[in-house]
Amino acid sequence: MNFRRFITALADRIGQHQIPVDSNATEIRYFLGHDAVHHDFITTLVRSIYRKNQCGHLDAVIDPHLTMKTIAGAREELVKARDTDICQYRFVDALCHEARQILLQAIKNDQLVNPPPQQLTRNKA
Repeated sequence: MNFRRFITALADRIGQHQIPVDSNATEIRYFLGHDAVHHDFITTLVRSIYRKNQCGHLDAVIDPHLTMKTIAGAREELVKARDTDICQYRFVDALCHEARQILLQAIKNDQLVNPPPQQLTRNKA
């Protein structure tokens, strides 16, 4: 799965008011709108996912495990913060749930398209 598809799918599930994506953007700085409900949090998270996956462009392939680790780290920071309100808790929990579903489906689809190589057995004649 690539970065753009992942974030766009997440925005579709969570809502454009939470993750306002410009799917026609060509650079990360134009990818998110400025009117997200939790703007600072989601901007930091999206850019962190982009950076930690070493994306050089919006259509770069992301690592599902690294992406979930990044999201979990952001959730942990939010939970530990003293000024986190109930809306932020609900948002980050929904975000984690939906991200997990999207990434698990991507892993499953990839395994169906590109099954792992199987070791050939030797047949005796």
